[in-house]
Amino acid sequence: MSNRGLEDMSQAVTDPAATRLMTPHEDGQQLGLGYRWSSLSSETPGFAARTGSPARAGDRAPDAPLRGPDGAATRLFDAYRGPHATVVALGDAAADGVGLSDTGVPVVTVGGPDGDLTDAAGHARQAYGSDGLFVVRPDGYIGFAGVSGDGDAARDYLARITGRP
Repeated sequence: MSNRGLEDMSQAVTDPAATRLMTPHEDGQQLGLGYRWSSLSSETPGFAARTGSPARAGDRAPDAPLRGPDGAATRLFDAYRGPHATVVALGDAAADGVGLSDTGVPVVTVGGPDGDLTDAAGHARQAYGSDGLFVVRPDGYIGFAGVSGDGDAARDYLARITGRP
């Protein structure tokens, strides 16, 4: 990078407006950064109002400590780690998530009697809401956010980002 490029970048970082956008989350993980405005982010109408979920399309996907089917401790980050999108379905949206298993995208259900992962302490519910259908992109950001009944919209989103019907 040229010296001029470094100067431009340095000036941009010290710009108060840019700094405000780049302020890290209080725990230093920069979870406050997001891309809600991006064409890669999609929510069903009224998603936030219907769920009260703090996690929105375009936000960094939150982590949560969970338990696997064998009772061993695991993390939600481990469920969607890798070079692929992952469907994360919570609560009543679990059936919609399972219905997307034919897309070739990994599906993880959280909570409920048949969930892949157990959220006994409520960390995932606190981060995502009690009824949510999410597509986490390979970069760790939420690309799609919906609720139970939004399986078709999630399928359309997956087709758009993967190129598969």
